[in-house]
Amino acid sequence: MPSIRILLKLNSNQSVAAPHLLPQTIDPRAQILSCAKSKFRIKATRIFLPGGEELLTPGAVQEVIRLCRERNTVGPTFLLSAGEPYVGALRPPSPAQAENRACEVHIIAGDSYIDPKAIAQLEAAAKLPGMVRAVGLPDLHPGGKFPIGAAFVSERYIYPSLVGSDIGCGMTLYLTGLTRKKLEDQNGIRRVAESLRGLETVWRTTKERFAWLGDCAAGDEWDKLVGTIGGGNHFAEFQILEQVEEGHGLCSGVVVLLIHSGSRTFGKHILETFTKNDKSVALADGDHKTVEYLKQHAQACDWASKSRDLIALRIFECIEGSRWVLPSAITPNVAKELHARLKVRRVLDILHNSVTQTLWPPHTQTHHQKPVFIHRKGAAPALQGTSFLPLPGSRGTPTLLIKPLFSEHNQNGFKNGLSLAHGAGRVMSRNEARSLSRKYNNDVKVLTEMKPMEMRNGGKGKVVTSGYVVCDEKELVWEEAVEAYKDVEVVARDLEKCGAARVIGKCIPKVTYKVRNEMLS
Repeated sequence: MPSIRILLKLNSNQSVAAPHLLPQTIDPRAQILSCAKSKFRIKATRIFLPGGEELLTPGAVQEVIRLCRERNTVGPTFLLSAGEPYVGALRPPSPAQAENRACEVHIIAGDSYIDPKAIAQLEAAAKLPGMVRAVGLPDLHPGGKFPIGAAFVSERYIYPSLVGSDIGCGMTLYLTGLTRKKLEDQNGIRRVAESLRGLETVWRTTKERFAWLGDCAAGDEWDKLVGTIGGGNHFAEFQILEQVEEGHGLCSGVVVLLIHSGSRTFGKHILETFTKNDKSVALADGDHKTVEYLKQHAQACDWASKSRDLIALRIFECIEGSRWVLPSAITPNVAKELHARLKVRRVLDILHNSVTQTLWPPHTQTHHQKPVFIHRKGAAPALQGTSFLPLPGSRGTPTLLIKPLFSEHNQNGFKNGLSLAHGAGRVMSRNEARSLSRKYNNDVKVLTEMKPMEMRNGGKGKVVTSGYVVCDEKELVWEEAVEAYKDVEVVARDLEKCGAARVIGKCIPKVTYKVRNEMLS
């Protein structure tokens, strides 16, 4: 292949330019970097294209050159940097470039069923400008435009739709004052379930809600929902820790409370604000819109975490009575004291709908890493130092405790995108799941007053415990049925096979709270 004429520019001062005839070479990137000393008297370490796309590998440079040859256009322009970030306004590649540069798609699913629609959605996301890696976890299933149960790594751009509408949705695990004995028979289980009242109503006054939320208060249109669980797959669940490895600060036999909830309608408002005209909108790093999105994103994440704390407080008021007698008014100081008390009970608090900046890739030396954004849509962050994460199944099936692993097997977290499954993942759509009502002769008690039983749907799991589900919305009972979800044990096994995680414990559900017919007022 003949030489090609290129134009080299200083990234720090793009009015300084020099033409260069680049010969055919195995490593054109190294050749271009070596020109910097003679052309500009700098030691270049980074190469950018106009618009800010960084070329990190010889293959990336060769791809740019190939496209110029194919289209018979003027030779490409390369901007040389001595290590400083790109100077100038960032812009996404053209749609044609994006189509040609789809990033690697990796799906972790040896035995877990993956809906072809979810795979197509994952592949579509991989073609978004700036995308570096798209990972489908074993709980992957279709979403509206993009799938759930996935992690998306991008450079230079943030995609609000890859976080979704429930920004900050996550799970918090608390220790409780209940004893195992109270949940070992059906009468005790029902007594606990019946005590869970008043969780659907607006909590206290506008002023007191503001005191609770502090800096993350969003306005009473949204704040009136703080401390409420919400619909869909959200829940609060009392579980008995059946088994756990030593060294994780827990012991078997304790009763814990797992809460899964998010930012309610506040997160949806943020998403709609930034994607009103384009569901796939890309926000460039450093742009004022991006800065504002990240500010509101952080606010929603904090709001969601404090809402889960308030849900826990309201539940503790129901079941622990005298230990949680609250004053007549919640002032900022009282709220601070309550937050401190709840922190003592809190074992972990994780987000699985968020975007965070980190260095990438995790399996290379620090000086070869670059800052990227990891979008998680129904994916738990798997970070160094994390003791364990909850992996809940569906109602009546266990919540597994999984420890993130970092080894050569998973390339120090690269293969799984520094993320793990956030649950079992749906295997039936909500519409499909509603048809289960015919299977059970429309008798919701089969799924709310649970008894151990083998699944009657191709052996995809089983109810492992006697328990009780508080759910006054009949359709939601069917939508959240055991058969509507994958087998959480299989999901965990797929994570173990790829070296991403290890199961270190198991919790057995006893009382699950979904919704009561108590209207918000």
